[in-house]
Amino acid sequence: RVNEELITIEEKIKEADIEKNLEETKKGYEEAVKNTKIEKVANVFEDEDIVTGKKTNITIVSLFIKTEKILYNLSLYESIPKEIASSSEEIIFYDDNFNIIEPDPLIMWNFAVVDSDIEVSYSIKKKVDSEILKDTKTVPIAKGIAEKGTSVTESANDNSLFKLIFPAFITVSIVLIVIFFHKPSIKK
Repeated sequence: RVNEELITIEEKIKEADIEKNLEETKKGYEEAVKNTKIEKVANVFEDEDIVTGKKTNITIVSLFIKTEKILYNLSLYESIPKEIASSSEEIIFYDDNFNIIEPDPLIMWNFAVVDSDIEVSYSIKKKVDSEILKDTKTVPIAKGIAEKGTSVTESANDNSLFKLIFPAFITVSIVLIVIFFHKPSIKK
């Protein structure tokens, strides 16, 4: 019975966390979209192998992110259509600040603080038409936003202490419930 109650409590906590995370993500997306301008530029170059003389096209895609406010914990997602690259293995990245979310490809760049304009770039070893490039989807999501000229501590969320204490309180409560309801039997 106690285990059932604990499982029910744990499920409710997980559901609440998921709902809260979805709301925070939605808010972070809306705020980031409202406060950023993203421009995509594709430049095609011809590369020649010095040994074989074989020529290949390379398209360098650059994303220019201009921000009106300071963005904290910005995640920038780029969904790349199969017409551009059938998998992430066909893409060359120019920095270490990316994660491959799905090899289909869905890429994410992370930035702790964005307080000025940034650029990220990647390339594909073929010519990509600018019309096809419009099919890529770029989604910014920020965990926090502040006016420029504001310090990190001034822009911190007011309930940040609550966010730290609440999970600890729940954990301690569950442990106490288990201890209280679980009375060992004494054999004589």
